[in-house]
Amino acid sequence: MLTKNFLRGRLRHDLSDQEKHALDDAVDRIITIEPRTTVIERGELVDTSYFIISGTMLRHIDDRDGRRQLLGINIKGDFVDLHGFA
Repeated sequence: MLTKNFLRGRLRHDLSDQEKHALDDAVDRIITIEPRTTVIERGELVDTSYFIISGTMLRHIDDRDGRRQLLGINIKGDFVDLHGFA
């Protein structure tokens, strides 16, 4: 099951088998993203959501002086840009 980490530790046992399968069926494709790859550039339309099966993903911005500011970190079992799924 691809989404076994979904809601890990958050009442995941309350999901029925049908609900668990519905989550798996929502996965359109599986991709591997190489380290330090930018997935979404600032200003791009977000039309995709990502579910992290393994690894981590960081959200950051670069300020005017070129310094990187960390805004968030996502770990396996997290959704990234869930609003893009709809």
